Amino acid sequence: MAANVISPLPSAVHVNRPMTNMSLAYMQAQSNFVANQVFPTIPVVKQSDFYFSFPKGTFYKNKMKPRGLSEESPLIAFGVQSETPYNCVVKSVAEPVDDRLRANVDDPIQIDRIVSLQLTMSDLIERESRWIAAFFGASIWTGDYTGVSASPSGSQFLQWDNSASDPIVDVVNAKARAFLAMGGVEPNVMVMGKPVFDILLQHPDIIDRIKYGQTPGSPAMVTKEMLAALFGVDRIVVASAIQDTSVDGPATTTTLAYIAGKHVGLFYVPPSPGLMQMAPGYTFAWNGYLGLGSGSYNAMGSRIRNWRQESIRSDVFEIESAVDMKLVCADAGTMLLSAVA
Repeated sequence: MAANVISPLPSAVHVNRPMTNMSLAYMQAQSNFVANQVFPTIPVVKQSDFYFSFPKGTFYKNKMKPRGLSEESPLIAFGVQSETPYNCVVKSVAEPVDDRLRANVDDPIQIDRIVSLQLTMSDLIERESRWIAAFFGASIWTGDYTGVSASPSGSQFLQWDNSASDPIVDVVNAKARAFLAMGGVEPNVMVMGKPVFDILLQHPDIIDRIKYGQTPGSPAMVTKEMLAALFGVDRIVVASAIQDTSVDGPATTTTLAYIAGKHVGLFYVPPSPGLMQMAPGYTFAWNGYLGLGSGSYNAMGSRIRNWRQESIRSDVFEIESAVDMKLVCADAGTMLLSAVA
């Protein structure tokens, strides 16, 4: 294990006295990550199992027939499909804290906390990447619309960083087309990459809708709540998480990029998960495994634990997750791809 771990030298951990009150860390807020904000998380006892699903037409057919005197009502088949499996894959990473490093740590640096935060960020980035791959791309949902720089046709729309574009009309049209596919409900959650959100904040059509309430001391400022009202959804979730895409190791440069890209997703998300609720997707969290033994864990399917490993004279910290992200109903979502250039 030790051969594959890159640890800082003791001199890199020790803080010089003049710098005692100064500490710098590049860390992104957990609110940047959308994987735990959009679709419900379902704690499960077993690593793998099946969940129920219903054929699309189950609740949309008129099966009533005339019944004569003393006749029995016509029987219909109960259309449930139960052969949809999930399988929570266990992933983990560990980092040792050498006794020599701990001996050289000064008060401003809480080495255990720093290691735990580093592991937590790695878990959040991995989970976000899986969510984006499972739910936030092309050919996943029933409806895909693609932004173009000029002359849109068919299922295309003019990208929103073009001043001639009309984001509100594009979203209203996409919602209207999704209404039938979603079985009579409209998307109520809108997820967008941060580059898209930044463009909408300054889009002339958006500003024009809210400018009449401004005053010299209170200029028109676009918020997520205002955008949600304009687009007719309950909430807007901005995917702001970034990751380092450079080759792993002691690299001299860092290449940061948004995980979610420049797309927009429109989804119908039920207020709470249930057997009779349509939902776009679920995250199954194997807490039946993660909740056993020592260590801290949470309802999202991750835990951090630590132990003493005398063979390397270190305290070892490990983060472990066991989740599966499943597309449940492809009709419950639609994508506006490449919404900005």
